[in-house]
Amino acid sequence: MESHQLSSINLEFRKECHMDATLKSLSRYDSNSSDHSTDNYEGLIELEHSLRLESGPEVARGRTIWKLKHPNQLSQSKLFPRKLLI
Repeated sequence: MESHQLSSINLEFRKECHMDATLKSLSRYDSNSSDHSTDNYEGLIELEHSLRLESGPEVARGRTIWKLKHPNQLSQSKLFPRKLLI
């Protein structure tokens, strides 16, 4: 996500877990988010996150919104990788 920056985060804690608990972290693109067809939302990415106990119950739920970085903020080395000299 070098081309985006975190715009907002929402966390909802649903259950406690013990120190030795094994957790699974899941994330997915939210394709059902609100309509982003206007220019204000160009490049917007919404992700849903879930932290679950290995046995299944959800410990925490989250949503993050990522906005496209301004061109000045992008690392030039990430956009235009240098050629390797052999």
